[in-house]
Amino acid sequence: MKIPFLTAFCLIFSSLAGEVYVPTNLQLPNASSIYRSQTNSRSVDHGVHIDLVCQYPVYLKKNQLSSYVEKAIKNHMHKLEEDFVHEITDRYDHNQFDEYYDGPNRNLEYVLAPTYCSPDLISLFGSCYRYYACPHGCIQQEGKTFWKKGDAIGEATFSDLFVNEQEAKEHIANICENRTQENTYKIEEIQAQHITAFTITEKGLAIIFQPFILGSWTEGPDYVLIPYEELRAWIHPEGPLQPLLQNSGT
Repeated sequence: MKIPFLTAFCLIFSSLAGEVYVPTNLQLPNASSIYRSQTNSRSVDHGVHIDLVCQYPVYLKKNQLSSYVEKAIKNHMHKLEEDFVHEITDRYDHNQFDEYYDGPNRNLEYVLAPTYCSPDLISLFGSCYRYYACPHGCIQQEGKTFWKKGDAIGEATFSDLFVNEQEAKEHIANICENRTQENTYKIEEIQAQHITAFTITEKGLAIIFQPFILGSWTEGPDYVLIPYEELRAWIHPEGPLQPLLQNSGT
């Protein structure tokens, strides 16, 4: 839900040209006792200079889930970096630079921070900033949730959260629409197809939108935080949200 910029967001990483945020309202309570932030940075020179900086959580207490998540995160970051480098170097090799790609530097900044952590569930908010030397860069927000059910571990989707994914998304879209009607930069009515990314918190399910769906990217990440009680009718009884729903009623 839209909150004034200065109070809504905490700048946790801004080493280059970008502004990468994790919303304050989504941050993990007692985070310093659960994980430490690891920052990896490197540069690539291939006709042009490319800076790559990634910040990700390293969990202080290792278990099967946290070890799985750390490996998955590193693979994800590696792909983001390699795709960005390949995009830039391929354009350079084929002499395809134009006014949007001319300039001495290109940057990728990526931050991923937990919003929820338990032995069976880890959810994270991610933000990736790409700068191509044009007037300004671009930011893409994401949510990643991993859960352990029995001996199986995997990344959770909306179909894991809800017994009827389409109906749940329509209900969520209505909630998001009602709570964001007065947003200045909102481009269209929120519909089920806009419900594509989420992260889990103790307070509720955060639906994440990309910049310019609800507001401009300069205002920080766009999200709507929905209490679990408002989703009770659709929450899967064997899914990752069920324990949070039960706890929210106590």
